[in-house]
Amino acid sequence: MSKKQRRTKGQKEEELSTLIDQEMSVAVGIDSSDLSEQRGKAMDYYLGEPYGNEVDGQSQVRTREVLDTIEWIKPELMKIFASGAETVRFEPEGPDDVDGAQQATDYINYLFHRKNKGFSVLYQWITDGLLQKNGVVKVWWDDSVNKTRESYKGLSELEVQMLTAPDNVEVVDFEIVESPDEAQEGQQEQGMEAPQEAMPTYDVTILVTGPQKGIKIENVPPEEFLISRRAKDIPTSPFTCHRSQKTISDLREMGYTKSQTTGLSTGIGDGALMSAERLARFKNDNTDQDVETEGSVSDETMQTVWYDECYVRTDFDGDGIAELRKVCKVGNTILSNDEVDCVPFAGWTPIIISHKYSGLSIADLVMDLQLIQSQLLRNILNNQYLTNNGRYAAIDGMVNMDDLLSSRAHGVVRMKMQGAVTRLDTPQLGQSAFQMLEYMDRLREKRTGVSERSQGLDPGALGANQAASAVNQVMTAAQQRIELIARVFGETGLTDLFNLMYKLVLQNDTSKSIFRLRDTYVEVNPADWRERSDTSVVVGLGNGSKESEMMQLGAIFQQQMQLTQTPGFESLVGKMNVYQCVEDMVKVVNKASAGRYFLNPESEKAQQYQQQQEAQQKQQADQMTQERQMEIQAKVKTANAAELKAQAKAEYDRKMAEIAAAELQEKISHNDDTVALKSAELEMEYTLEKEQGRGVAIG
Repeated sequence: MSKKQRRTKGQKEEELSTLIDQEMSVAVGIDSSDLSEQRGKAMDYYLGEPYGNEVDGQSQVRTREVLDTIEWIKPELMKIFASGAETVRFEPEGPDDVDGAQQATDYINYLFHRKNKGFSVLYQWITDGLLQKNGVVKVWWDDSVNKTRESYKGLSELEVQMLTAPDNVEVVDFEIVESPDEAQEGQQEQGMEAPQEAMPTYDVTILVTGPQKGIKIENVPPEEFLISRRAKDIPTSPFTCHRSQKTISDLREMGYTKSQTTGLSTGIGDGALMSAERLARFKNDNTDQDVETEGSVSDETMQTVWYDECYVRTDFDGDGIAELRKVCKVGNTILSNDEVDCVPFAGWTPIIISHKYSGLSIADLVMDLQLIQSQLLRNILNNQYLTNNGRYAAIDGMVNMDDLLSSRAHGVVRMKMQGAVTRLDTPQLGQSAFQMLEYMDRLREKRTGVSERSQGLDPGALGANQAASAVNQVMTAAQQRIELIARVFGETGLTDLFNLMYKLVLQNDTSKSIFRLRDTYVEVNPADWRERSDTSVVVGLGNGSKESEMMQLGAIFQQQMQLTQTPGFESLVGKMNVYQCVEDMVKVVNKASAGRYFLNPESEKAQQYQQQQEAQQKQQADQMTQERQMEIQAKVKTANAAELKAQAKAEYDRKMAEIAAAELQEKISHNDDTVALKSAELEMEYTLEKEQGRGVAIG
């Protein structure tokens, strides 16, 4: 590169630095802006700091409407977004993207809640928005690694080899505690017989390099975030900046060289430390860091500087189109200047003002009411003080003033004449002051939606004879403002944050990983994911109380069970539909997932259980079939035996019939012979008798 080109680049960077300084000087959130003053005032009201109108000798009580209102809204919002495992859900782009969208949903929510302390991020993010108009978080991919220093003593040579074998282990210190020669010499000097082999021991110090840190999310203090006055939102803003304090050591750990970070301006006297909102945050308990003076830190690496991470749209490359550039600088020294594709910030404001970045906070709605409430309460207390300890008129010289000024039980006031002291009665405020306090409470309820009824503190306020529907209407109406705030937070801040997280994972996380989700281990590979921008915010608000939500879900569950048992309609309800219903029931009672109580039909465990059930049913069916077959075979055998028996009996009967017929025939034949014989005999007898008769006649 020629000197002319280098000079041209230097001139461009000088112009870029000047542009950034101009943008920062008029940016929204700069320490001298009205917004900073308003945020500081809101913090003072939240912490109950004096208003500045207190009068010595009178009540200086301060009510806490700002704190009460914000602290009653926060639990509702935290319950919505932090009570479940799914804060934001990625919707599938098509039928073939259902599994990918579910995997992305599980993994990104896992990174948010488990790897980045999602509850803490949400809590501070919501608090900043409710109190200081805007809540901002920063998300980036941290490719640095964790390095752990470990020391071991008395190791053998084999143990040292095993310890230092992994590629991520670096030996930084190595010492032989006792060598074989030294051991033998020492023992010979003492007259002892040296052992045949003396094993040395080793002291080793290693540095273990862990995996990349990956997605990192941090809350940005409102006074450290600057944005262009022309901005309507963060993604399209022409200028944004995160201005934070860093040590020289921090900068070098971030990758900047020693030559880049040597001699940087420390930023002494910078107004950011003295901004109204920063001072208000710490002055309550006086825990703010003292402004460092020159030379107060002897170690150069621990000196602090103001590090500006700016995102500005400008035509740096000269192609006629402004590109988004990330410029990191300390003072007038630019440390890096790169073109990027997105701004790594996500923000929200509770009450959006159209066409404007900064909206209204909840503190803005009730600060004036807190001041009025405080003054009313002060008047009531002052009146009570005067009633109990009123003013007196006294004739000068006729009364002992010390006695009169000392108010004590059974006290005596010495007077030189009767009537020298006269009490000046203080008029009572009556009920008007208390009615005014109640009116202020109702006015706060209208503005914010926070009331005793919505908080469950006044169960009798609706009357004993009110119907459940009327109670539900009042409760729902009181929660509408909070529901709207929750929807704004989800659709603006959370959606932008999860889209940024998805984009960073898609660009940087290209390796497979296994994480634990719903009591099971899930493998995820972001390299298989597709570009997506369709996100759906999961808002956990129901249509009333937990009891009403449970009743509604219970009715849906009953309807599902009826459809599964109704012929022709059982196809309308699948196992997954029923599981989603019971999962919603579990979420109503603030449990993370139904996985601990019910098996997801699409999970591997459920499928294994289904396969086992099917195998058992098949085995039972096979066993029943086998038993049936054996029964049929037995019946067949029985039938065959009966048939054989019948055939044998028939054969027996036939043979017996033949025998009987033969016997009968024989008997008949015998009878015939007998008859013939008898006939012959009779015939012979007749012949004989005839012949004998003839002979008688002859004689």
